[in-house]
Amino acid sequence: MSNTTLVVIVLVAVAVVAVLLVAFFVFRRRQGQREQQERQERARQEYGSEFERLVEERGSEREAERELRERRERVGARFVPSPRRALEATKSGGSG
Repeated sequence: MSNTTLVVIVLVAVAVVAVLLVAFFVFRRRQGQREQQERQERARQEYGSEFERLVEERGSEREAERELRERRERVGARFVPSPRRALEATKSGGSG
């Protein structure tokens, strides 16, 4: 095998690895964005107007989501009823 052939093989291998790495990182980034959108949608559904108010106040959905998550951790998930749960409790006449 000549030196030229060896150089071509190495360059092709490096190019293939580079393309695979780029594809992997693009896939991971898109997956992360999709997961973030899903989390924000869940927060929007669970907290409704409070989420929207925090988006306005903080300037981003990510910051609003972080604030709500910190509140939940600080107070405890069982003590922070979502508007939907509160409405269901009101309709059913129960407390939970």
